[in-house]
Amino acid sequence: MCKSLFTRTELIETLKSFKEGCTPFKVIKTINLSKRVTPEAVPDSEIIYVLDSSFNPPTKAHFAMALYAMNDWQRTQGLAAPARLLLLLATENADKPSKPASFEDRLIMMNMLALELAQQLDRRCPDHEMPKPQAIDIGVVKFPLFIDKANAIAASGVYSLLKTQVFFMGFDTLVRVLDPKYYKDKTLKSLQAFFAANMIILALRDSEDGPPVSEQRQFVERIAAGSLDAIHGYDWWSKRIEVVEKIMDFGDETVSSTRVRAAAKKRELDALAQLTPTDIANYVINQALYLE
Repeated sequence: MCKSLFTRTELIETLKSFKEGCTPFKVIKTINLSKRVTPEAVPDSEIIYVLDSSFNPPTKAHFAMALYAMNDWQRTQGLAAPARLLLLLATENADKPSKPASFEDRLIMMNMLALELAQQLDRRCPDHEMPKPQAIDIGVVKFPLFIDKANAIAASGVYSLLKTQVFFMGFDTLVRVLDPKYYKDKTLKSLQAFFAANMIILALRDSEDGPPVSEQRQFVERIAAGSLDAIHGYDWWSKRIEVVEKIMDFGDETVSSTRVRAAAKKRELDALAQLTPTDIANYVINQALYLE
């Protein structure tokens, strides 16, 4: 069983210091995929894959998206530079409150997710094959909006060679990113700089509470056609959105954090095992999370 590298005590202190400080972004743990535990001598990267989520809790869908970015997408793009992944948790969210699981619990589970990813990448990426993934970072950011998150990461100096951030997200997140109501001027002008420097990998999948994949695909096509009122004139953004499908084949099962929380509340252990990695499922049960 993978053991988390975090202790609750150190996380409480780290988060307290982060919230009280002026720094808007902080990497609180790095898993070096060649040395596993220590972050020493991890090479810098021009491209960072960012999986931003509430991780409440992490699921097999998160796992599948991260694995796809670090392995499959990296190779299909013919990128020679090794990949680096950032699992990012916002301490403020535009829509969702911080409950029901504490930030400490979520970061511990994110650490378990990262360790599970490291093991899987070891099996998928032999040492003689290049590019071999470099590292998985676990970070926190104070901003709820993606444009502010991207700016904070770029300005932090953590990634000195950084040129492009590739944000991996689902359809509902993209809809929020492109909704003017979340921006002070009620327009999307500020996103021009975001799309000029960064990319989005959009994972399409059917869900219980969202539109079918066909409608999700049509939404992206409307961006390219410039037929969405909010982004009229910004049709070039579609070239910065890479659409991928069928990277998360869970059959008829809907995999989401909402579904995990419902299974945890009912103590449906078999369902938990299908929805989230084993260590995380065990942690949810042992810590009695999501009972309320």
